[in-house]
Amino acid sequence: MDRYTVALSLVLLLAPGASQVVGAEVSASATDAIDALWTEPGSPTTADFITLYVSGLWPTGGYVLEHTWSAIYGDLITLDMFWRVEGMAPLVIDAYEYLEPIGQLDEGQYTACVRCWVNGEPADEAVLEFEVILGEPKHRWQRRPHRDWPVPDSP
Repeated sequence: MDRYTVALSLVLLLAPGASQVVGAEVSASATDAIDALWTEPGSPTTADFITLYVSGLWPTGGYVLEHTWSAIYGDLITLDMFWRVEGMAPLVIDAYEYLEPIGQLDEGQYTACVRCWVNGEPADEAVLEFEVILGEPKHRWQRRPHRDWPVPDSP
């Protein structure tokens, strides 16, 4: 936890008769950026289209998600989230939620590893283990005869 710190330089603007905290400059990465990691549906089957959800909090505003990179290696799913921090930001806790479509998976045990990077530095990592069980397809397609379709006139 001590490896990553958030250095805040508070900027005070004095209003008549009062002081107010307006913003902060973030100079390093933050820890504990990921609060929750889960799949939808909660108990996925082989017939489900699975989505990975990530949510968290940043200590100030100004965090911008530049891009993500995800991959599936057998039973390991990785998601890297690359954030950029802009110089001056409002001094408010900034919540985020991100979803990554995974798709359908084969039956088995899976591990999802999500990493947050801030300005190229590792900020946080979370791991989720889940199981995909065998499931029936949600829709069964049935071929119907086309006897009701009009027959085109022959030339």
